[in-house]
Amino acid sequence: MVVEWDLSTPGDGLLLAKLPNSVYALEVDEKRNLLFIGQNNEGVHVIDLKSKKKFGP
Repeated sequence: MVVEWDLSTPGDGLLLAKLPNSVYALEVDEKRNLLFIGQNNEGVHVIDLKSKKKFGP
């Protein structure tokens, strides 16, 4: 899982992605508002942070 937290309210996380395997890398492209998620077996997933839409495998 990839969850976003506001440190001032740590009990209220926002689920960004539910993935089948371990996450090994995260990268945010602030210009395009995209989150890239790298996994060992499933490749790279891309989340549009505005619409919460997932692209990739």
